[in-house]
Amino acid sequence: MTLEEVRQKIVETKTELRRLQELEWEMTGVRFIRGFGPIGIFAGDPAAAEAARLGKEYRDEVNRLSLEEMDREDAEAARAAEAANEQEAGR
Repeated sequence: MTLEEVRQKIVETKTELRRLQELEWEMTGVRFIRGFGPIGIFAGDPAAAEAARLGKEYRDEVNRLSLEEMDREDAEAARAAEAANEQEAGR
């Protein structure tokens, strides 16, 4: 078997495997897009739900810390502006 024949056999095998995978999805009721794959593959998966929960928890914490930092920066800017106004008024 030549290298080109091996490569062609690999392509044929991958194509057949993909066809069989899609056939299995059809037979088991999995929604999918031909050539791309399943839709909602994590539905009902407790590990995926936990990963999503942890991701949301992390994003919420980062957002909270970011907002607190923005509030501190705004307060500092307001104090600096007030001090500058008082200094300007004192002249």
